[in-house]
Amino acid sequence: RGYNIYWTDRSVTRTRVQRLEAHQMLNHFPGMVSLFSKAQLAANLEAMRKARPEAYAFAPPSWILPDHYTEFLLACKEAAKQSDNPAMFIVKPAHGCQGKRIFLTRTADEAVVRDAFWSLTEVLVAQSYIQRPLLIDGLKFDLRLFVLVTCVDPLRVYLYRDGLVRFCTEAYEEATVANKDHVFMHLTNHSLNKAHAAYEDSPDAQDATLGSKRRLAPVLDLLAQRGHDTDKLWARLEDLAAKTMIAAQPILTYNHRLCRPDDKFGDRCFEVLGLDVLIDAHLNPWLLELNHSPSLHTDAPVDASVKLPLVRDALELVAPLVAARAAHQPRAGGGGDAAASEEDAQRGALQGGGEGGEDDDADRPRYMPPGAEQFRWVARTEEEEAAWAALQDSNDARCGADVRGRGAGDTTGFSRCLPPAREDAGAHAAYRDLLEAAWKEHRVVAARCEAGDSGSDFDDAIWDSDASENDLDLPLPTRATLLPRAAKEGANGGGKE
Repeated sequence: RGYNIYWTDRSVTRTRVQRLEAHQMLNHFPGMVSLFSKAQLAANLEAMRKARPEAYAFAPPSWILPDHYTEFLLACKEAAKQSDNPAMFIVKPAHGCQGKRIFLTRTADEAVVRDAFWSLTEVLVAQSYIQRPLLIDGLKFDLRLFVLVTCVDPLRVYLYRDGLVRFCTEAYEEATVANKDHVFMHLTNHSLNKAHAAYEDSPDAQDATLGSKRRLAPVLDLLAQRGHDTDKLWARLEDLAAKTMIAAQPILTYNHRLCRPDDKFGDRCFEVLGLDVLIDAHLNPWLLELNHSPSLHTDAPVDASVKLPLVRDALELVAPLVAARAAHQPRAGGGGDAAASEEDAQRGALQGGGEGGEDDDADRPRYMPPGAEQFRWVARTEEEEAAWAALQDSNDARCGADVRGRGAGDTTGFSRCLPPAREDAGAHAAYRDLLEAAWKEHRVVAARCEAGDSGSDFDDAIWDSDASENDLDLPLPTRATLLPRAAKEGANGGGKE
């Protein structure tokens, strides 16, 4: 219990989150499996893509197999009717990694798809394949970006202004039946391409022209020199990161409240996520997947130049928040002098319930366990929200998180993408609308599931739990209706910035 920040590559149990003290934070949020599981990510994005198709155009159409086999079969048949080059689909195992068992297909009649029907555990995710990616020197590549989430209620998201560019090792050609099995041409997974004879390490992290893995910042400069609008691309990447997190915000909030029912804000954890993005020939980003424990190995100059500052800057953003909460830690026993009592009375802007007497929180709605008619949560006042936001904004400015754009040498630090750092009322309103849509969609799914009429494993995938057997002393979430905080969220559908 002597630690302040607990950093682990493994998922954390709800019990560990439940037992956190005021001066402690974890580097994983409970419920984040709703994004890093390929099936759950597809389910959440597909729900938002149907609710707000234009806003979620960065998510390729997806099918969870075998449950959506009929829909996938129809999509394959429609694609086959195209007279020129029919569309291609990429199929991935829901729990796969490192490019293993991924394949391209134009038909749903693949042995691995059929076998999934007879497996109790095998789940596949099929997606439309992006046939015309942006190329550099004739090679396909993807971006490994890093997203920092410091709070889920309200949602606060940052995007690291550097990253990795990972190249294929064979010259790209549009996918056809003849070349669809050429994995070094179509799959950008670094662990896969590292085995190819053409793979080369980059000797200089500042060189955007050498190596099969390069720094993002020099590559963006190279693209700008070749006439691409990289400022517009970066704005699109920030937008993609924010909207991806919005898609799962109701689930993340639900899980955080389940673990910490007396906390007024969902900031007891933080998370550094690996965001894998493909850029097409029109400079549109396409989300590939998220990784909840991105590799932080620094065995090459490129890795060290990106990941060491990444960890440092993430901790610089998080550490002041831990210190501020610890400074407002309630005193046990309910006694003490008048100054202590006044300090305890003001602590609510930073944390939830403490160890005082019953009178300390007599005016707070009480937590009801899952399975009850509704959840009632600790309300927060406008003054508490303003104090909390002021602390966050002050911290952002100190760490340089509000700096926008990429100037010369400006290759480290985070940019805040939610709430938008720019003063743009339209952007704020648009994100608020998406948060409301996310809460509405999840209420609909919860109602269907509770009625026993989900009709699709998309619904089940949205609600899959990342619980472990170590959580036996904490009630697991059920498919109960997600009700917002009565004080603020009843008017805006649950999501707040």
